[in-house]
This record gives sequence, structure tokens and C-alpha cells, in this order.
Amino acid sequence: MSLFAAAYVSVPTVAFSDRDLSDLLLAARRWNAEHGVTGKLVVAETDDHRVERFVQWLEGEADDVRGALRRIR
Repeated sequence: MSLFAAAYVSVPTVAFSDRDLSDLLLAARRWNAEHGVTGKLVVAETDDHRVERFVQWLEGEADDVRGALRRIR
């Protein structure tokens, strides 16, 4: 296995409630587990707990990580 990694920073285009964020994380974890992708997601919030940006590191096989990035886009 050849490890491929990618990192990105994004700004949400819609507001995220706690439930939205939870749903997003659950869906991403399922997809990533099925495709052998691991990594770390950091959610930066404002003082009033609004999601301000996401910072993510992804790693796995190149095609799988690229597939995850396409899905995120």
C-alpha cells in the first residue's frame, strides 16, 4: 500500500447546526471506512459556536483520497 495524503481548509457556504455537523461526520466516517480513508477533521468555531471553517487531513490510497475530495467538493 502506498500512502497518499491531502489537506485542505474550507469555509462552509451554509450554516451548520449541531445536528447538521453530527450528520456530516457520521456520513463521512461511514464513507471513509468503506474506502480505507483515514485522517483528522478540525472544526473551527466562532465565539457564538458557528462553524467558521473546516481543516482536514486525509490519507489512504491515492484513488480513495481523491474520491473523498471529489465527494467533499
